[in-house]
Amino acid sequence: MRKDLTAGAVIKNSKGEVAIVDQGDGTYTLPKGKCKKGEKLLDTAIREIYEEVGLTKLQLIKKLGTYKRYEMKEGGGENVNVLKIIHIFLFKTDEEILAPQEGDIKAGLWVEKKAVTRYLTHPKDREFFESIKDEAGKEIDRENYFNALSLMVRLGAPLDDFFSQVMVMVEDEALKKNRIGILNVLHKFFLRVADFSKIVI
Repeated sequence: MRKDLTAGAVIKNSKGEVAIVDQGDGTYTLPKGKCKKGEKLLDTAIREIYEEVGLTKLQLIKKLGTYKRYEMKEGGGENVNVLKIIHIFLFKTDEEILAPQEGDIKAGLWVEKKAVTRYLTHPKDREFFESIKDEAGKEIDRENYFNALSLMVRLGAPLDDFFSQVMVMVEDEALKKNRIGILNVLHKFFLRVADFSKIVI
């Protein structure tokens, strides 16, 4: 039996949708493919993502895990002479257009997370995705949380400078209303990350 080292990805867009591949023979998979000689797993995953769905602006979140299954035949069924050892990474992207670069790939599709397992053809692919789908969502949310915290830190100095030079409660009612509006926008943004008033010092 031949064993093929394979790498691929769960890729989520800004809407929380997941990219899958229509292979054109009635089968659907996550973007993935065989490692080339001397190629690192992560490099394989990034190459296969580009070849199968055309995405290049990717942010790696983490490695999700590894599973094994037999190679799929065209149209379904298994080739038990080839065992695939599949390593899956989690990425997020702001890109929306899926444009496969390989001629034998029919299309790339964005699918709601809850619908992914209805598309995936191989039972082992479905089983793996079901096992990690909640973790993948939490990791993306966690990454967005830390990005928001980082943005808040960067806003600190400019906001300090602005409010040290600008009085909010001025006599001009229109100007005062505008500046209070700015404070409300900032307050709502900070509350989306955390309620800092709950911190006890």
